[in-house]
Amino acid sequence: TLVPAENVEHCDATWDDDTWYGLGELKARADAAARAGDYAGALQIYDALLQEEGEQEKGRIEEGEAIIAAETNRPHDDEDFNRREGADEKPHRKDLLCNAALCTLKLSAVQPSLACANVMLRRTLQLCDEAISLDVSNAKAHFRRGCALEAMECFPEACEAYGRASNFEPA
Repeated sequence: TLVPAENVEHCDATWDDDTWYGLGELKARADAAARAGDYAGALQIYDALLQEEGEQEKGRIEEGEAIIAAETNRPHDDEDFNRREGADEKPHRKDLLCNAALCTLKLSAVQPSLACANVMLRRTLQLCDEAISLDVSNAKAHFRRGCALEAMECFPEACEAYGRASNFEPA
């Protein structure tokens, strides 16, 4: 489950005229926290960003469907609702997933019990699997998946994941 968004400082992130505001800055704070070793703090922010990003995507899809229904005579491109100015400023879901996976992987090593560590490792696998579903060539997701599988002593699967990572990003 995601860390509740109320555990993260409020951020007024909104879509307005196809421009992204706020969440890029919040991602930068999460990235800085992770670089400083505050994986729990970074994970809270990444989880909130993933939740917010998912809710905004759902709203955009519903809005797009309503526009299409209202303008059935107008030819449209399904990609119309996926294009927006400044998209490079918006944190990409696959990047958020990979960064959250790094945090859960790092946190698994400091859990008080093996059971707690395994919960974090399974969460790492879920995050990596979703990132891979969005971008099959995501070497970081494959690598972090391999690390989690290795920690869970699933060595053949870990080797496969490491192999995929090196195929997409050779040393």
